[in-house]
Amino acid sequence: LLHPEMITLYSKIVHHPMDLGHVCRAIRRREYKNTRAIQLDVWRVFSNCINFHTHPSNKDNAIPSFISIANHLLDFFNNLWIEFMLPSDSPPRPPGTARIFYVH
Repeated sequence: LLHPEMITLYSKIVHHPMDLGHVCRAIRRREYKNTRAIQLDVWRVFSNCINFHTHPSNKDNAIPSFISIANHLLDFFNNLWIEFMLPSDSPPRPPGTARIFYVH
């Protein structure tokens, strides 16, 4: 959530706002054409945070820990994507090869 006093400055720095709530609603409404579009929007969430908190015109309002948190969450998301989503983006397996499923 963005504080009302920050909206003008945020709009000058971030040209394509995105938040995880929007991503979740778009997934539930089946608005994404493919998984790559979901991935790009999630990346945009973290990128916007980093850009906003490192922009020179925002040095008085920047919160350095938000940059660290955004980088950490981006890494976490990327690891989850590789573990759970990447196989679905890969070409189909050749006939006769087994697919292994893990139960957690």
